Amino acid sequence: MAQGTNSVDNRSWALISGISLLLMTAAAGFSFGVVHTTVYVPANAEITALSLQHNQLLFVAGIAGWITIALLDVVVSAGVFRIYQSTSVGLATATALFRLIYTAVLAYAIFELVSIATTHDWQAGLSRIDQFLETWSAGLILFGVHLVLLGVVAARSTFTPRAISVLLVAAGVSYTIVEGAKTVFSFDLMQYAAANVVFSLCMIAGELLFAFWLIAWYRQARRTAN
Repeated sequence: MAQGTNSVDNRSWALISGISLLLMTAAAGFSFGVVHTTVYVPANAEITALSLQHNQLLFVAGIAGWITIALLDVVVSAGVFRIYQSTSVGLATATALFRLIYTAVLAYAIFELVSIATTHDWQAGLSRIDQFLETWSAGLILFGVHLVLLGVVAARSTFTPRAISVLLVAAGVSYTIVEGAKTVFSFDLMQYAAANVVFSLCMIAGELLFAFWLIAWYRQARRTAN
């Protein structure tokens, strides 16, 4: 039976999780959208090495961003469990567990970037960044499963809007299809314009709107309590 609760503890975890998701979005925009595109030149080890040498501080800042993302992932995992445990302990546990496993994979991938910064082996930069991307991509399949489970447990609750649940499932399916095709078949669906638009919108909208809803739910519940 679907259940839900507006307890003070849940409201607090909703706020913490929502803010954490927004901070993760900002950190990802910096580490991947700015740093990665600045230092990484696909299939060109020489230029990538030069870019890393000339942007060492920026690269280290990017690593700090990835570490921040991993730490916030742990916070969100705890938050998701606390928010939805009253709906289904089993589903809430599985949802949190898949995110934690994904986070462990991401942390392992980050070590590839850390090794570049600590050894200053710029010539190996391209291969290590490629390895980071491959490992992270494999981890995102698990992240996709997490989002699907999150959408399911959210749909079973009495307090999560159905639209949010549907968007989370759509985002999870998108991650799983895109990263699965890339990891298993070495085929990048995102090279096709239509697929790029559809999958990108689903992946971005799912967690981002979930974050805004969590914060709005916290504020609404607080006003009701007062």
